Amino acid sequence: MCIRDSPVPVLRGAGVRVQAVVVAHEQWGMAADAIAAEYELSVAQIEAALAFHAAHRSEIAAHLEREARLAREAHE
Repeated sequence: MCIRDSPVPVLRGAGVRVQAVVVAHEQWGMAADAIAAEYELSVAQIEAALAFHAAHRSEIAAHLEREARLAREAHE
């Protein structure tokens, strides 16, 4: 994972945000292999993103909530 150059954690070398993987897995019910195919990543990369999320749940949840709040405010 790469956090230093981005305000949100991303998969190093792929530019895919960890939270995108989390949403696909937890909210859309996608399996790791389906997410990997969708983003043209390896299953190992998806598993690493999910492991990172497991270790940093509150951080990822805060990012997701911030984006949801911004989206609500944009539609008001």
